[in-house]
Amino acid sequence: MDKNCLPTDINNIIITTPMGECNIPIDKTQIKGFIKEVLKDAEENTSLFESEIIDFLDLESMADIDGEYEWWEENETPAKLHDLMDYIDKDYEIIHSRAYGRRQLRYTSISYKQFEFPNGSKNLPIKATFFIKDKNGCKFVIDINPVDGLSMEFQVMCDPNISSENDFTDGFEKYFNTKGVLKNAKFDAELSFLKYDKTGWDGIVLTESQRKMLDRNIIKYSSNLQLYEEKGLPTSRGCLITGPPGTGKTLCCNILMSQMNCTFIYVTSDTIQNRGQIGKMYDLARSLSPTVIVIEDIDTLGAIDRTKSGDHPLLGEFLNCLAGVEKNNGVITIATTNFPKHLDRALVDRPGRFDLRLDFGLPDKELRETIFKKYLEGIKDRSKFDFNKLATLTEGMTGAHLKEIVMIAYTHALEDANYDKKTKVSYKGLLSASQTLISNREKHQYQMSKEPKVSTMHL
Repeated sequence: MDKNCLPTDINNIIITTPMGECNIPIDKTQIKGFIKEVLKDAEENTSLFESEIIDFLDLESMADIDGEYEWWEENETPAKLHDLMDYIDKDYEIIHSRAYGRRQLRYTSISYKQFEFPNGSKNLPIKATFFIKDKNGCKFVIDINPVDGLSMEFQVMCDPNISSENDFTDGFEKYFNTKGVLKNAKFDAELSFLKYDKTGWDGIVLTESQRKMLDRNIIKYSSNLQLYEEKGLPTSRGCLITGPPGTGKTLCCNILMSQMNCTFIYVTSDTIQNRGQIGKMYDLARSLSPTVIVIEDIDTLGAIDRTKSGDHPLLGEFLNCLAGVEKNNGVITIATTNFPKHLDRALVDRPGRFDLRLDFGLPDKELRETIFKKYLEGIKDRSKFDFNKLATLTEGMTGAHLKEIVMIAYTHALEDANYDKKTKVSYKGLLSASQTLISNREKHQYQMSKEPKVSTMHL
């Protein structure tokens, strides 16, 4: 209250009401004293949260505290919470753990949320304050607080006369980037862990040459990075896998993911939307190396030919990340595309970006026979099948088409046998399924030929 608002009459204050004026006796000296006490309390009074931090760090006020804020994006929160708790348990002693109400004047319950990780589910705190000290007795207060959904505000506080907040944050960041839950894990560009079918090389039909190239340039290369480094050779590699849809590009990447014990980051156009994401992803890949980055359908991520489409905001970032100032030590990049001719020349015709090109073309007749035999290896009387005829009928088809033929034949056989578990695929059924797929493809090709050509108008 401003002192000028005090009544001039030292004995009374007059209040006008609907019933008339009301005279209230006052003591001006008492009012001034009361106002001083209120202002003093307002200046000196601290919340329970603040007072406990001050007491724990043995300081006079919050102004004496050294602190640092970080913002965790929602996609980062699960992995960072996981590693934060592991890091604290490993190197620190928790003296107190608290949670405070909205105004920080009272205690409330610590909030937890269950997250799924490759090593199982964990119930982790999402709103809590930890009072901790390290082996040397240095004290820190760690506060985590949800701000928007699972986006988190992460704060470290300490006594600047004894330690720095960097003593905690630098160690935690190093742990997160090199030893945390992301190390040797399989996840996408949004740090979501991948659920995939683990399979071996018997799940795909490759030529001997293709298998050797993958083994030499990816599998054995990744496991011998130290040897390459000792010889002064690059420890990064790029492999471009091309071919029509259904020829096994994605399956090949999934098998590599299943077979290799290293970090995998799987990138699609759904998980990369903005500038800076690619650079951040490669920074993480380097710290978690050896790392394999798989870029699915790289042409959909802006790597298209500039001479035909103009500059794309992500192309420059790709070029710089693949062979820029920052060396991708320990990082292997695998990119797939259905349209290699559409890719920018600076991306595909430059050693150090993509050193190897592996073409997954349409399988020839001999390979189609092999694929059919593989899909039908559980059929005991398959020796009666004319695989030569099946391979001849399916000229121009991919492995995915052949798999669909077997699926159609089995589905029809089950239906005819009233879904008897002992039902098996027949040769007659395979021929019929082949004709069905041939007919469907012809209809699709006819419809595509009848679609009007799209023209571009410049206004």
